[in-house]
Amino acid sequence: MKKLLKNILCLSLMFFVASFAFSVNFGANLNSTFGIFDSNVFPSKESNMLLSEKVDLWMVNSFNENVLLRVQGSYELGCDFETIYNQLDLSCLKLEMGFDISRDSTINVDLGRFYVSDSDSTVYGNLIDGVNASLSLDDVEVDLFCGYTGLLNANSISIVNSSKEKDSNKIYSLASGFLVAGNSLVANDIWQNNSISYDVFAFLPMEKAENRSTSIYGKASFFGNINTAFYHDFSAILGLFYGEKTTTGFVLNGNFGWYPSFKNSTLGLNVVYASENYYPFIDSGIVMGEDISLNGLLKIGINGSIKPLSNLYIGIMGDFVMDSKENKIAPDCFQWSSSLSWQIFSDMMFNINLIQKIPLNESVIPGFMGVASLVVNI
Repeated sequence: MKKLLKNILCLSLMFFVASFAFSVNFGANLNSTFGIFDSNVFPSKESNMLLSEKVDLWMVNSFNENVLLRVQGSYELGCDFETIYNQLDLSCLKLEMGFDISRDSTINVDLGRFYVSDSDSTVYGNLIDGVNASLSLDDVEVDLFCGYTGLLNANSISIVNSSKEKDSNKIYSLASGFLVAGNSLVANDIWQNNSISYDVFAFLPMEKAENRSTSIYGKASFFGNINTAFYHDFSAILGLFYGEKTTTGFVLNGNFGWYPSFKNSTLGLNVVYASENYYPFIDSGIVMGEDISLNGLLKIGINGSIKPLSNLYIGIMGDFVMDSKENKIAPDCFQWSSSLSWQIFSDMMFNINLIQKIPLNESVIPGFMGVASLVVNI
């Protein structure tokens, strides 16, 4: 483990030192965070407060018009007024290669550590170490990728039923090892400003001790504007889960929104239904805490946002979450959240996020969290 961390640090240092010999862009931002939460959110902690300082460093090195190197890493020092923790992460380390086939067609290849996701990160939205090939043809884009999760920081990825738990006492702990392969396609403006897409993800466990078996997810989406004032986004996910017995499950997701002609505001309605036999690969964060997941669930919610000033954003949402297992609909909880972002200066932003889960039956654990942060770009 120490050897791996040493290699990561040395490699990152080499890239930053070498950057001064080429035409590069680089920078950093500082993130100061203060949070409060009740004891149900983090049961292992006795303190209900959290304070952290995080520095993000990034570099873009252009070797020529076709080859680009991107590096981004972070170090976080935090405490919960009981213990001090250190977190090191490498969120991007990739070589980008792009080639023009014709005037409207390009091929791009990413090699290294990069981010992949489906259209709304319900199936997967995180890093992998591997290769991604992308073909752009006018209004159509096709991606094909393959990678590995076992070298990621376990504290930065939430794999459901993973054999390796998060450990904030370690500066860098390895995540569970899965081989990830996928393909996606987006066809834009196929009909009156409406687009379609599909995503396919396959996850194959590479460690014998892993609690999860092979799983495959296929997703289709239809999204766009109905007119200048209304928009929609509908998707369906089918999951195949292999084990002692092969099972299938599905998720249906519908979003309908309105753009009022007032202060860049939005209003939206969201409905999510997950069948009882659907097993998510990552924790999508659909509900606060770990007692409710995207399995046998019905969620109906509303959301809204407004920009009263050009540099001020306010958002709020509320969701009713119901248990739909055993062909019954029973209330689980009501969850609300709000956020505020204030661009104080061009290189300074202040953020506040609040979230609360209110139980509607005895089996649900309540929770509250409030986080304030100040981000300064250097």
